[in-house]
Amino acid sequence: MDNNEINCETPNQTQNEHCTGCPNKDMCREVWAEENKGPLSPAGLVLSSIAAFLLPLICAIIAGSLAQKYMHDNSDKIQIVASLGGLIVGVLIAWPIVQLLKNKFPSEK
Repeated sequence: MDNNEINCETPNQTQNEHCTGCPNKDMCREVWAEENKGPLSPAGLVLSSIAAFLLPLICAIIAGSLAQKYMHDNSDKIQIVASLGGLIVGVLIAWPIVQLLKNKFPSEK
């Protein structure tokens, strides 16, 4: 692939006819030159990801399993409703944990 066929997406690429018509051609290099940092440190990002994704999933699995074990009516609908309820509970638990992690593990700017 020739550099003349590529859009000017990174600062290492040469400007071409696509960039000359771009209204943001002057800002392209400035945007790529900025540091790419989020609101969390690497450890905070890992812990927040675990809390945000795995905790609701684990709560949904536990709720579905408990519904299957303790509900006398072995209907799939009850298990689905219990799993959705567990998912919601997991999100409600994870939300303050992620907010706490944002304060505890801020990005070093």
